[in-house]
Amino acid sequence: MGRRDSRGLFNLADKDRARSSDWMLKSERFKLEELHNSKSELVSLYNELQNLRGAAEERDFLNVTHEKLQEENTLLETKVLKLSQECEQLNQLVVKQKIDENFTTPPSVFSYLSGERLLQQHQEEMQQLRQDFHRVQNLCSSAEKELRYEREKNLDLKKHNILLQQESTKVKAELRQVQLKLTDSTKMCSSLTVQWEHSQQKVKELELELLKHSQSSKLESSLQEKLALEKSRATDAEKKVLELQQKLKESHHQLRLTEIHVLGRKQMEEELKEAQERETQLWRQLQEEQRKREILKHASVFQHLHCQKANQNLSEQLSLLQQEKETLHEEYDCLLKQLDIYVRKHNERQVRRKAKLRRAKETFVHEVKQRDVRIKQLESEIQHALIKQITMENENLLQEKRELLQQLNEQEEVGQNNKWIISTIQNRVQFLDEENKRLQESTLQLSSHVGILERTLRNIQTHSLEVRCAAFLCKMGTSEEFHLSPYQCTSALTSSRFHRNFWYMSAQDQTFKSESYPQLELPEGEVYY
Repeated sequence: MGRRDSRGLFNLADKDRARSSDWMLKSERFKLEELHNSKSELVSLYNELQNLRGAAEERDFLNVTHEKLQEENTLLETKVLKLSQECEQLNQLVVKQKIDENFTTPPSVFSYLSGERLLQQHQEEMQQLRQDFHRVQNLCSSAEKELRYEREKNLDLKKHNILLQQESTKVKAELRQVQLKLTDSTKMCSSLTVQWEHSQQKVKELELELLKHSQSSKLESSLQEKLALEKSRATDAEKKVLELQQKLKESHHQLRLTEIHVLGRKQMEEELKEAQERETQLWRQLQEEQRKREILKHASVFQHLHCQKANQNLSEQLSLLQQEKETLHEEYDCLLKQLDIYVRKHNERQVRRKAKLRRAKETFVHEVKQRDVRIKQLESEIQHALIKQITMENENLLQEKRELLQQLNEQEEVGQNNKWIISTIQNRVQFLDEENKRLQESTLQLSSHVGILERTLRNIQTHSLEVRCAAFLCKMGTSEEFHLSPYQCTSALTSSRFHRNFWYMSAQDQTFKSESYPQLELPEGEVYY
């Protein structure tokens, strides 16, 4: 029976170790999957951050362009004011010249020619202002388009922010669930530890019972079975404790990852708030620019009316302007050619960049493949190492099993020797019990004899005391100081003057000897034993 139990225990230990090795492999695979998932999440978050940085850079560029446009608008406003003042001065000069034409001499022709030159300069400046105004309008329209695009982006970002908030709520709910699971797992760990301690106490108690009740072989077998069951339960409890501890570690790791994710989302929310504030500032600046534009439009309409009046007087100079126009067309053609060259170069650069990007993608894909191959190699190496470790552990376990079998055989031999010794001790105990019974019977008989003898002694002592007291009182005479009865005399003497008696008796003769007899001092100087 003992050998069968030991073999069953070793089989259970081998199965438990095989299960633990399988569980370790599964846990490592699960950790690798979690690493891949975390890497993908980090890449997505990094891409989102890069997109947000690009949007922030575009907004900064728009702010800079907007400031430049404001500065150009202020310069144009100052130029328009100056030109309006010059137009008023020219109008005044023209009126004066018309008045003076009737009263002046031919030298006034020179002043008229100077006025025409000033008008030409004024017209050229007006054309430049118109061109600048059209350019500003184009820039404003492009800025409006960019602002619309930014608004659409902001709407998308708001939607993304709402989705992120929903995800954050989900993550918070998951965090709460994980915390509840953590509390449950801690409770389970505590309960399992208590059960494990209880099982250990039971094992110790059973071992003590085995030591106490080693006499009967039937009880030994039953207790060994109980021990095996309790040990298996203890091993199961230890496994559960280890599993729960690993679950606790994994849940702590997940909590840290979720906290990092929540912090990143908080940073994203702060950046979105800053972007919204910038959008409101840009909107206000746009409204101010629109107001300024309306003012400029009114001023330009007023100036346009004045310019039409001046253009009627200066229609003769259109031929010169047409010639200048032809020259400008030629220059425009040259600029277009230069633009085509520049566009071609730009396209070539883009093609080169695309080729570089393709090469980078190919290198990245190649590196990823190499990494996957390396990971597979490492996994195979880990599996081989685990297999080697398991084989080594199995060999060690087989050696331990052999040693334990030898120890069990030795213990069985020792148990048989102990049984023989116990049987001899039991025979000796039975013999001693019989001798004890005989001695008890003899002591009972002796105690009965002792009681009878003590009673006789007491009777003799009381009788002798009464006699001595009577004699003492008779000798004292009839004195008035002592009026006592014989009974009072005997009680006083026995309480004050008697010692204890020690008796012993030999087992062979059954004769008694007194160790000390009561000693009574009589008034005449006699001593009585």
